[in-house]
Amino acid sequence: MLLILRFIHISFMLLALSGCASIPKVEPPDPMHLNGEGQIRHFEGATPDQVLAAAETVLRKHQPEGRFNHKRDAVVMEYEWWIFLAVIAGYELERWVIVAREAGDVTAASVAIGYASEGYVWPFAGAKGNEYPQAASWSAGPEIRVDYGMFWKRVRSVFIGDPWPECEKVRYERGYRYYEPLCRHKTVNRSDTD
Repeated sequence: MLLILRFIHISFMLLALSGCASIPKVEPPDPMHLNGEGQIRHFEGATPDQVLAAAETVLRKHQPEGRFNHKRDAVVMEYEWWIFLAVIAGYELERWVIVAREAGDVTAASVAIGYASEGYVWPFAGAKGNEYPQAASWSAGPEIRVDYGMFWKRVRSVFIGDPWPECEKVRYERGYRYYEPLCRHKTVNRSDTD
């Protein structure tokens, strides 16, 4: 009887995971326009191909097992991780899109990430899933915004040969929660002015 219950529960976990698990589809903003979310940067003295190559270098260090696709003016990185073991099931999905275009004497680049994860352990309930970016809701609490600062710092370090920027833990709370995808182990609540 216990084996039947375990089989039913694991089947439920697999169905629940397969029903809600897909790589988040995101598109970065038009790099030719500035925005206030930190998704766009301008690079002097660099071609779009050089910016995309630097971005790929950063993402290959971040997620060595990611799959990369190259488009005319973009690089897309997708990563999928799944686990199904006896009483454990879970997934982690990540998609980055970087676009770079010539804008006069500079290269304009933009970035976006979609991230989702969830897990289940039998006989306990599933762990709360994560999804970024995430809009504010009554149940989820404050809006979660993605902080792309470390991504751009590391892209720039590839160009100028500076040491690899390391993550620093910072704690501020002013109505928003910030998620740094390259520093996820040190991501904490951040202020809107950081």
